[in-house]
Amino acid sequence: MVERLSRGPASVSELAKPFAMALPTVTQHLGVLEKAGLVTSHKDGRTKLHHLDTTPLRTITARWPLT
Repeated sequence: MVERLSRGPASVSELAKPFAMALPTVTQHLGVLEKAGLVTSHKDGRTKLHHLDTTPLRTITARWPLT
């Protein structure tokens, strides 16, 4: 899901397509990613779109570069 979100915002149903998961399971997974600060969401009409926030990842790699 993180890889998919790196290409742009997506709805829960778009994110669920390549996985054998029920929509509530995908929503639960997105909730975990939101708590971690990696995903944000907003409503666009009736659709809730999810976005990847790379700020936490950039902070970690700046502090501990992979060398």
